[in-house]
Amino acid sequence: MDGSPERWVRFSPAGEKRIGPISLHRMAASRLLLCIASASVIVALPITSGLMIVDLRSQPPATVLAVQVCAGLINRNTSSSLSAYTLMHPEDTSWLYLVEPSVPAPPPLTPTADFMQVCLSKATVGRLRYNFSNQQALVPNLLTMAAVLDGVPLEDDSPFLPPAFPVVFDAIATWATFSPLNASEFVYDRYVDQTTTLAKMDPGYNFSHPLDPTPPLTGCAW
Repeated sequence: MDGSPERWVRFSPAGEKRIGPISLHRMAASRLLLCIASASVIVALPITSGLMIVDLRSQPPATVLAVQVCAGLINRNTSSSLSAYTLMHPEDTSWLYLVEPSVPAPPPLTPTADFMQVCLSKATVGRLRYNFSNQQALVPNLLTMAAVLDGVPLEDDSPFLPPAFPVVFDAIATWATFSPLNASEFVYDRYVDQTTTLAKMDPGYNFSHPLDPTPPLTGCAW
């Protein structure tokens, strides 16, 4: 992410069936909808407040993915008083104060678990069941599915998973043998008329050898 406002706004879900792969933001009536969560938070923002800020800079990839999707689902709901902002990069705090100067310094943070509880109870209808380790290459397609189905990608052992939480899509069963191409075709064939765009992102390929036609997945790009 280059930190430019153009990049941030490009992925913002403006009430449409889409979710961007990086930080999901929306500005409505001169108000940035924000959401952030952290496992090591000192100051907690009351959940009844409109603004939730979550620090994702030390979170595992599956948690980052779930929180980012939740931020997008919350921020695109124009009828809700909740809003979300995620901290992932050094420039994110500067952008926060630029668009929302009334936020105190340091910004009050919402714990990840509290934020996910709010998201799963108010902003989503279920989860997308998947396995991050085995299906990391399919994450871009999973993001499109999340936007269309109002679901959050959560693994079976996710610490945020409530008891008997409904599964709106089972990627482990349906995409068990899928390549990224297979998953892209699946999403396009079934949901192209329900979204304005498909999520496009690097799921974490190692491009140290630019001529390698099948680069390994060695990290996360979000």
